[in-house]
Amino acid sequence: SSHKLHSFAFLQSKPASTPLRLLVAQRDNSAAVWEVDLKARSAALSEAGVATPAGHKAEPRAVALSGDDAMVASVSDGEARVWSLGTRQCTRSLGCGYGLSVAFVGSNQFVAVGTKAGALQLFELATGDMLSEESQAHGGAVWGLDVGPRGASLLSASADKTVCTWALVGSRLVREQSIEVGDDAMCASLTPDGTKALVGLLDATVKLVDLDSQKTLLLLYGHKLPVLSVAASSDGQLAASVSADKSLKLWGLDFGDLHRSIYAHTEPVTAVAWVPKTHYLFTAGKDGLLKHWDADTYTLIHVLRGHHAEVWGLAVGRSGAHVVSASRDRSIRLWTRSAEQVFLEEEREAEVEAVLDASLEKQQQAAEAEEEEAAALGVDGRAEAEAGAAG
Repeated sequence: SSHKLHSFAFLQSKPASTPLRLLVAQRDNSAAVWEVDLKARSAALSEAGVATPAGHKAEPRAVALSGDDAMVASVSDGEARVWSLGTRQCTRSLGCGYGLSVAFVGSNQFVAVGTKAGALQLFELATGDMLSEESQAHGGAVWGLDVGPRGASLLSASADKTVCTWALVGSRLVREQSIEVGDDAMCASLTPDGTKALVGLLDATVKLVDLDSQKTLLLLYGHKLPVLSVAASSDGQLAASVSADKSLKLWGLDFGDLHRSIYAHTEPVTAVAWVPKTHYLFTAGKDGLLKHWDADTYTLIHVLRGHHAEVWGLAVGRSGAHVVSASRDRSIRLWTRSAEQVFLEEEREAEVEAVLDASLEKQQQAAEAEEEEAAALGVDGRAEAEAGAAG
């Protein structure tokens, strides 16, 4: 195979004379069937067929929902894709750099992609063409993009220690401001009125920056590791920040006071997003989970399980009815709000059971590892004793 293999399984063959067939999952997210003739003198593998998925070949790093909740944009290494929420099908495939962030701009007519090389690329949805590329938009990776209230402006956060504002002029993004923030900007989010920006930094702080004066209005301390995602509630009262220290912190935006610090995930928390017009929010983490929170009562409402690896991207629709997540397991999942009631006591019990099951599984794995090590040492000891006796 020209790609690294992830796993394989033997396929059943009815006649005894048919070749042995294997179903192989490849690292580019495709599946292939391979055949080998065991009766031949040289049992060489031959590819019998390949199923190429509609999804990304590499892990998607970010997702974004259009303003009308009709489309989803996702981005990975070398490719951005646009999906229809109605049909669940890919409608556009856009060749880009190593994408780390993505956003819809210009009344959902364009898609902007921020890359690992520091470029900012703009694509037209109608044709799929790249309209412009600001190859020197930043001097480092563009970790985050956020769209202004009217959809015609863009905020970018980069590892070059700056955040920039951009205006959509015709078919180009034109830089308006470049603001120094003192350390690598890991994420950034505009406040609802678009006049200020929350910036999460590598030094584990969060800054609230006024975009007109470029002054820091608030400096929020509390995280112990880099801040990976920030967001402001739609009423502008609260801010949420998540970090590699596994915590979710809720702040008041009037005075920068810390309302609550919550141990949110068992692994670094990678993304946070508010449900519009509410004080509910979602977090995602490297533990593969999405969690739904009430920021007024500081309670966990619901845990969404389904991903099999780290969740990198998270987006919540304007109506709050849809949540989209992107994971290292190369899947993009759409979560839809149902009419089914959620009972907090049942959710807490399920969470406790899940934690206990995970703990028991770890203990069992540790015990099995100790047994294997002891068995290996026993074999080595006997071999050394026999060698000594023979000598």
